[in-house]
Amino acid sequence: DEVIRSLFYNKANDSLITVSVYRSDNFSSLRCRTTPLEYMRQGQTQGGYALFQGECLKWPGFVEFDDINAKVLTYSAMGRVFKVWGMTNYELLYEVKDPGIQEIKTSPGALLCIYAREASHVALRVLSIEDGREVASLRHPLHPHARIDFIEQFRDTLFVKQEGHPLHLIDMRTGQLAEVAWCAELPSPAAFIFLHEAGRFLAFKGREVMCWDLR
Repeated sequence: DEVIRSLFYNKANDSLITVSVYRSDNFSSLRCRTTPLEYMRQGQTQGGYALFQGECLKWPGFVEFDDINAKVLTYSAMGRVFKVWGMTNYELLYEVKDPGIQEIKTSPGALLCIYAREASHVALRVLSIEDGREVASLRHPLHPHARIDFIEQFRDTLFVKQEGHPLHLIDMRTGQLAEVAWCAELPSPAAFIFLHEAGRFLAFKGREVMCWDLR
């Protein structure tokens, strides 16, 4: 009756978090449970407890574990609210409730809020991951008839790429914009892996892997 969707080792408190769905609600809601590894070593596999019980995590709701910042991000589609929790004792730190936000992404020290695209621009806000205060905001101009391939944040730099156009790099501290023209015809990556300590990130498309050095 239970299907485990993912497992996460929480090094902040030496526990294992399971994210499961259940037949009883047609496998539509995510349910989280934490079990200290000490209990597991003693064979007490049922010694943990449920997390985020007051949250409605039905699709398209989600839970995301951010090991770099030691935070958990949840999204309740019913209330249209994002919540950030501490990873040590799972206390609620703050909420982000803005119906205009289309997507939120985490990066070291920050939350990147991406708003619904307008014809000529996309609005972006960067919040402190610690307390939710606004660090920076901008309206990035867009080519009106080109789709957005991706918007990502790496440290203090925003990456905005539209189909058939150069990659834009925006320094969030200064607002300075740089273009990488040779990227114009690159295919849109399907996934990214950020190697923050190495100052690099990997982009994946099919069987191809691109490595970007940002140091």
